Amino acid sequence: MPGGMSLASATDDASAYLDQVERRIMAVWTRPPNANGLKVVIRLRLERSGRVSDLRVEKSSGNKQFDVSAVQAVRRASPFPPGPESAQSSLVGDLRMVLDPTRPVPAQFPGQKT
Repeated sequence: MPGGMSLASATDDASAYLDQVERRIMAVWTRPPNANGLKVVIRLRLERSGRVSDLRVEKSSGNKQFDVSAVQAVRRASPFPPGPESAQSSLVGDLRMVLDPTRPVPAQFPGQKT
């Protein structure tokens, strides 16, 4: 890895970045009523710049309103900040995200900006 960066450190950076992305999505997601217990799998392409393209539902929750609200939340939350250089190879490209409003949102790290 460039600069002597370890694989574990790049993985940690990627994980922290994806937690930040998830926090941004959850912060703007307006879920429809009666959405308890639902989750949706979203597929998207994340570009190096943080821009999102090819956004789609990969696995529906079974509730069209809920699915549409999740896609809209990703659109509102993006573009995301560029990912850390150390993790670009694992972050850029086709990503799959499970959006589950019942799962606790990852905590923000001290000094990290959202």
